[in-house]
Amino acid sequence: DLKNKTAVVTGASSGLGLGVARGLAGAGATVVVTTRSAAKCAATLRAVEGDVKCVVMELLSLRSVYKAAQQMSSISQKGIDLCVLNAGIMASPFALSEDGLEAQFQTNHLGHFSLIRALLP
Repeated sequence: DLKNKTAVVTGASSGLGLGVARGLAGAGATVVVTTRSAAKCAATLRAVEGDVKCVVMELLSLRSVYKAAQQMSSISQKGIDLCVLNAGIMASPFALSEDGLEAQFQTNHLGHFSLIRALLP
């Protein structure tokens, strides 16, 4: 029973993230999902039943990550109880983020680290 709990699931627009979001919402949690676009947010909200909110977050932009953390904090005034940091990229060609960091490293590691640091009290 996850009533009165708030969970965050990154990369919830498909695959494992979508399945986890469905499971958490089905167990009674308030679920804050993240996707990379407003269109994916809308589709994810249609696909998950329950108390679900969506925040657009691009892990390749630390500015986007910090903005998303502020939105998440305003959604859950009492804090976040559970985070499933699922979003990621794999075997992508070399590229730099807008922050000047290697894209796969920022997406899979630094972006999530920055999100959690911003959510901590």
